Amino acid sequence: MRKAGVVLAMVLLVAGCGAGCRESSDVHRRTQYLMGTVVTITVAGVGGDDADRAMNAAFEEIRRLEGILTFFSESSDLGRINAAAGERPVGVSAETIEVLTEARRISDASGGAFDATIGPLVSLWGFEVKERFVPPKEEIERARMLVDWRKMAVDPERRTVRLDRKGMKVDLGGIAKGYAADRAAEVLRQHGVSRALVAVAGDIRAIGEKSPGVPWHVGIQHPRDPGTVLGSLRIADRSVSTSGDYERYFIEDDVRYHHILDPATGRSAAASRSATVLAPTTILSDALSTAAFVLGPEKGIALVRSVPGAEAVIVDREGRVHVTPGLAGKVEGLAS
Repeated sequence: MRKAGVVLAMVLLVAGCGAGCRESSDVHRRTQYLMGTVVTITVAGVGGDDADRAMNAAFEEIRRLEGILTFFSESSDLGRINAAAGERPVGVSAETIEVLTEARRISDASGGAFDATIGPLVSLWGFEVKERFVPPKEEIERARMLVDWRKMAVDPERRTVRLDRKGMKVDLGGIAKGYAADRAAEVLRQHGVSRALVAVAGDIRAIGEKSPGVPWHVGIQHPRDPGTVLGSLRIADRSVSTSGDYERYFIEDDVRYHHILDPATGRSAAASRSATVLAPTTILSDALSTAAFVLGPEKGIALVRSVPGAEAVIVDREGRVHVTPGLAGKVEGLAS
């Protein structure tokens, strides 16, 4: 359950600036490759040296969290949790407890459409680390039987996590980037930044406005037309996340297989092309966009509407667009 990457159209739009336009002198932007993706931080209204110091600190916070939450290291919190599956509880950081507690909450709300124990299926399909192919049905079923968020015990008081069955694995690809964006935004605030945008792949956190009275402008990638924006949102002090089937995928026998896996089937979720969620925090928009994508438009919209402050735009598998009532008429360019 991993997020779609940021495309050029979105990178340009998040700064409130289309291709070929010039930004004002008080807007500073830097990009690094962290958490396996492109991270772009844009700061406005702060001098160059102060902006650099703030962005350096924010990037360092994301790098620190990557070391704790990565699925691909034996020494990370996740690596140690997964190695001890079926054996014992593992002591972890406060950050890991915070993320897994939120993950459990979204799993409960979505009936498991979002599931942090998706790790066995992530390893089996291996979209990021090996040649892409459809695994045998029996292997998919074996991995699927190890996926169940209810068999993950999170103890905030003792600060431990335990997986009930050997072979279970936690993977936070559908929520960790959103958490990192929130934490980076907090670091920027601590450095006196009151107007900024943090984009960790398709998970975007806005601090304040780009300039007084001018919100940040965030594009929604068209799921079938690369480099084209389906519509755009104007946001301030909000978060936007998009999950889509168009970044890491392959086609076999006319079937599109992509990296967002449905825990119920063990295969690529097939009800949506993309799901974009607007929410008060990025950890929430991140997990909700994954869950809504897996559930599809009807159940996905219902899930998002049940969460205070959340809205959604979902493109179904036929290309039809579904919007929550709170966003009706507010997604610029959507009619076209």
